[in-house]
Amino acid sequence: MIGTDLSIFIEQCASIHKPVDLWQLVLEFSQRSDVCSLNYQHFSTFGGAHVQIMTYGYPEGWAKEYIENARHRDDPIPELAAQLDKPFLWSQVGSLTSITAEQQSYLEELRRWHVGDGLAIQVYGPGLRNGYIGLGFADDAAQIDSRIILGLQLAAQTAHQRYCEMSLNHRRPRYDLSKREREVLAWIARGKSNAMISDILNISPHTVDTHLRRVYDKLGVTDRTSAAIIGLGSNVIQLDTQVVPLRQSRY
Repeated sequence: MIGTDLSIFIEQCASIHKPVDLWQLVLEFSQRSDVCSLNYQHFSTFGGAHVQIMTYGYPEGWAKEYIENARHRDDPIPELAAQLDKPFLWSQVGSLTSITAEQQSYLEELRRWHVGDGLAIQVYGPGLRNGYIGLGFADDAAQIDSRIILGLQLAAQTAHQRYCEMSLNHRRPRYDLSKREREVLAWIARGKSNAMISDILNISPHTVDTHLRRVYDKLGVTDRTSAAIIGLGSNVIQLDTQVVPLRQSRY
């Protein structure tokens, strides 16, 4: 049944152009799949600095508390979902990772609200616009068939991808890097040191350092790893494209 529903759902997602209509479609699909609550978190910038949250089916007081008081900061479930390669049950968090005292307190508070158990799914979007979808079930979530879990995972990914495409605030940051700065960043992403980049591009180490500091400033980072990740995620650099060194000038 979920196979047929999934095919229809994917077709409907492709024809929808407003986030509100997509959300309604997701709710209808979830309800047909015996989902009683839904928590969608969209990490709208690199590293999840800004999180958009939408919920359905949770106790009204809890949903208000979660959103208004930014309780996602204490919620270990989305964080764990980002680290694992497959969905898991909320009740499994304690056995899958170590949690802080604040996170343990959050989970205990969650149980006091009688939220129940559910399925945690990480979803992936363009430009590192990833997200988390939590699906709560009234019955024993541990008894959910693996084929149903896969169908829900595919539906969640489809919906998130479509949301990223249509979202009005989905604008991949335009980082105004010069051609030379992009070259330096590309070699950084390949793991090259400043000295090695100096030799490759035939420029002085001081010039490499200057370019790198400008890259940091434009990308809003302070280290090589973050610069490389943002450069790749925002399509500023592409490692499958050969970087041609410019050797006509030392500066």
